[in-house]
Amino acid sequence: MNTSKLTALLAGAAWSALAAAAVSAAPAADAYKAPLNAYGQPDLEGTWTNATLTTLERSKEFGNRKVMTADEVKKVEGDDAKMYAADAAPRDPKVKTTDLPHECGRGFSGAGCGYNAAWIDPGNTIMRVNGEPRSSFITDPEDGRLPPYKAGVTVPNMYMRAHYGENPENQTLAERCLTSFGYSAGPVMLPLLYNNNYEIAQSKDTVAIVVEMVHDVRIIHIGGKHRTDGKRPGWAIPSAGMKARPWWWRPPISRKTPRCAAPGRS
Repeated sequence: MNTSKLTALLAGAAWSALAAAAVSAAPAADAYKAPLNAYGQPDLEGTWTNATLTTLERSKEFGNRKVMTADEVKKVEGDDAKMYAADAAPRDPKVKTTDLPHECGRGFSGAGCGYNAAWIDPGNTIMRVNGEPRSSFITDPEDGRLPPYKAGVTVPNMYMRAHYGENPENQTLAERCLTSFGYSAGPVMLPLLYNNNYEIAQSKDTVAIVVEMVHDVRIIHIGGKHRTDGKRPGWAIPSAGMKARPWWWRPPISRKTPRCAAPGRS
């Protein structure tokens, strides 16, 4: 079973795809031939990861630029390396949480710095597509950001509901280990602070994606047929494989999940 790197490619907020290993210089599309399995299909089996420093939404400082400059990449990846080096440095065992730095990266500060670099695995490099370092997963809209919510729409927030934390039924599905935290299992499959690994297993008519975060398994039935009886087995929306032509292989299989837009998005 091969080990590769998964690069999450997003064309808008409702789609995701599994791509080949991110490299500094990708070979020409017509030079690559995807390995085939015993059924003559592209062989995706193996262990993948989509850990990356690239974010879903583009930072406003990049404007409409999809591609980062070499200096911008060097700064982002360099700052990350410095954070890991500082975390790995020897420390006085008598240090208290009140002595921790106010800001320790990843949005943590003070006592919240307990999740040190030994326990997280968010990736150390910027995602590259065809050798281009990308400033965000989202490429449409052009600014690389999620569209605003419609006026008057209130986004549901489990943590603000009445009786949150009183019973298991009042907890989020992720806290009950029923679904992954964030969107690790999709749609769309996005990297998190850790547990960004996926294992893919294939049969003649089915692809299974085992998600490390909260052990979700996404089953994709090859053939492009969705259920029409309105039933939804399990917690996830079922997916179906269709024939298409992604850039990373020629004999294609792609995944489609019924539209699952966030409520109130314009």
